[in-house]
Amino acid sequence: FSDILQFVASPLHWDSIKILLFGGVSMLIVVLVVLCVASLAAAVLQTMRLRTLQQKMDALRQNVEHEVRKQEALWHDMVHDLRNPAACMYSLAQLIQENRNGDPEQLNHFLDEMHKSSSKVLQVMADQVPPPPDMRVVFGDAPAPSETGDTIEQKK
Repeated sequence: FSDILQFVASPLHWDSIKILLFGGVSMLIVVLVVLCVASLAAAVLQTMRLRTLQQKMDALRQNVEHEVRKQEALWHDMVHDLRNPAACMYSLAQLIQENRNGDPEQLNHFLDEMHKSSSKVLQVMADQVPPPPDMRVVFGDAPAPSETGDTIEQKK
């Protein structure tokens, strides 16, 4: 123990101890600076990733809004295309009910017009309304027709 005290008490060794302590503190400062720079770089990288993600989300939102507008326009057109023939059929059916014993030629004319209007309704529906999905495929109860080569009608 006395050797250690003589070592520490010696002025030459104090200088060595100071250099070692200063070197250790300097090293600690360097490590802290490196850690701070690394943390800053990670934050910048994360900010860039978030900015890219925000841009992708904005583009996705714009695409969804565009699709919604297209669907709303399609719905509006379909309702308009169905409303006129449906109103015509309703009016003609009312006229037929009111004139059951009327002129057969006029009744046949009303029926022909109803047939034309109903054909328009069916054509609009065939053109603009997609067929319903096979719910067995949607819920995973049956393979999709494309997987088996069958059509939905063949499976029934």
